[in-house]
Amino acid sequence: MSETRAGVVVVGMHRSGTSAVTRVINLLGPSLGPSGDLYSAHDNPEHWESSALIACNDRVLERFGGSWWRPPVLPAGWQNSHTADELLPVISESFDDIYGRTTGQWLWKDPRTCLTFPLWRRVLGSVVVVLVLRDSRDVVRSLSERDGL
Repeated sequence: MSETRAGVVVVGMHRSGTSAVTRVINLLGPSLGPSGDLYSAHDNPEHWESSALIACNDRVLERFGGSWWRPPVLPAGWQNSHTADELLPVISESFDDIYGRTTGQWLWKDPRTCLTFPLWRRVLGSVVVVLVLRDSRDVVRSLSERDGL
């Protein structure tokens, strides 16, 4: 199970530099999981993100009435709600599908996790969290250029 291995979770807003930070940490040794699962897009082929865990985070956000670009309003204690409890087996299985065969340290990055991490903490246990910050004006400008948001 995931809590028996050391892990690093990189969190931060889209377009804040999380991909660069994740790659640097990855070069120090922690596994990103199976290479066939890594997300790639024409505008940024090296996100260093798990496609399966992106889908899992999207599912969590949708169940709470939002998305990555329109975050849900998450009330205090949302991660212990009935809805969250129903999602625990799904996110636990998704995580173990990606990192279950990983020996040693693992590394996971998905900007959505800055919203969903309280729920993931219930599955992951004790992990190292690296928070990436970038001036919000630069993030907005970058999102506007990339996605028209």
